[in-house]
Amino acid sequence: MEKTFTEKDIRDIENRGNSLEKIKQQLFFFRNGLPKINLVKSATIGDGIFKLTDGEVQNFSSYFDKHKDIYSIEKFVPASGAATRMFKFLSEFLKDFDVNKDTINSYVNNKKSKDLYIFIIGLKNLPFYKMLKEKANEIYLDYYSFSNDQKYYYLIETLLSEKGLDFARKPKGILPFHEKKNAILNPFEENVFEADFYIKKASKTKIHFTINKEFRNDFENLPFNFQILKLIFLIKIIVQIH
Repeated sequence: MEKTFTEKDIRDIENRGNSLEKIKQQLFFFRNGLPKINLVKSATIGDGIFKLTDGEVQNFSSYFDKHKDIYSIEKFVPASGAATRMFKFLSEFLKDFDVNKDTINSYVNNKKSKDLYIFIIGLKNLPFYKMLKEKANEIYLDYYSFSNDQKYYYLIETLLSEKGLDFARKPKGILPFHEKKNAILNPFEENVFEADFYIKKASKTKIHFTINKEFRNDFENLPFNFQILKLIFLIKIIVQIH
């Protein structure tokens, strides 16, 4: 096998807490791909899925509420990655669409882009639409002189571009996707609100978040306001570096 790593590479790998064998395994998967999983059938109720009766649900809920104070409870929230794949169809639109020649209808028909069509139809109903439109007006001073198709193009560009809201490069966990009681919330905040279900008397509510190292500042600089919850939180931001 050809020499893949220099001595400096090996030192750097070990200093990061990784092992050379693990890196070699990752390179193998990168070059050869992961083996496919052969699915036999779907899991259904009675065949892989247990359905609780209403009585069982009530019994388990009551047991939890009665005994939760004797346990240490901590909610674990897996890593939040970038929203790149979520907005892939919009990035492709910005790349392929000629804003001076094409129309949205022609693009949707030619590219069979049903996702773009659905996105445009529902755009005004998304919680961040007002913020998006204000930012587009700020960037494009002649926004209101554009045709409808041009407006959609520049709204999408504002949504994804670095000079705009930069959603494509931000972690999904901090994007303002939810609306509740006239407040716009991100998934990070929603996870905190869910903690209300397992609050313990005279104890901090523990939530364990893991995030990618590159997004640490994004999470730590979020402007939180959880006063309405009347909860004391112990929020752990665990940086994932592997």
